Amino acid sequence: MGDSKDLQTVAVCIFLLLSTLATDFNILIAKHGLLFIPIVTCVYCPCVAFGWTWVVGTKRKWYTRSVRRFYWHRILMPVAALCFNILLQMTLLLNFDEPWIHIIIIILIFGLLSYFTMGVVERILEVEVGVQHKISKSVKLTYCQILFIILFFALSQAYYISNCSKEHCPLENDLAVWIFCPSILLFCPVNNILALPMICLAFYVYNSNILNFSCVHPVSGLQWNGRKIWNGKTGKWEIDESPAEHEVFEL
Repeated sequence: MGDSKDLQTVAVCIFLLLSTLATDFNILIAKHGLLFIPIVTCVYCPCVAFGWTWVVGTKRKWYTRSVRRFYWHRILMPVAALCFNILLQMTLLLNFDEPWIHIIIIILIFGLLSYFTMGVVERILEVEVGVQHKISKSVKLTYCQILFIILFFALSQAYYISNCSKEHCPLENDLAVWIFCPSILLFCPVNNILALPMICLAFYVYNSNILNFSCVHPVSGLQWNGRKIWNGKTGKWEIDESPAEHEVFEL
């Protein structure tokens, strides 16, 4: 289903853009300045994107699109989004006595931004080298999972919105904090909405025990479309030799 894939790709792209802008505003507050220079948005993330594109294009023996990589990338993406929102609010709402704690949080934020950037590169440029994987259309979410997603989104959204107030910002006498702190906190509920497609995708991947794949056959050199089935006894993915056609859900 191409529309679903496009929606998630757009959500990840917008999430990355807002996250980089929020980080730039955070740096602005930390320096107590009023001149906004989007270093992270315009320099850091593009460098990571070009660097990862080069790695994927030149180190193809090292970079392989395994089933494990496909699954973990889509499961960890919403986890990374949640961690970013938490760390962003921690840098603004909490005053740490030890500066090294703040440094560690900033390093983690930049690490998450790098991860988001590499994910965007893989989806937009379609650099899934060697083999492409797709989730079967037969995979569905359970009622418990749907209920969990709704409750989690409602509670987290209420928490993020409750923090979008100048009363929660430290150092209220500082002009930069007074101007930009509520705006940065507003990024969190917006990012929470953008994380919904990623959360749903993670549950789809978790529920899937059938995976369709497309690659070049190592012997014949022709295009090879098939599917792999998870074998719980051996703990491995095995190729299904059935000749039947299978619909796919492009995620």
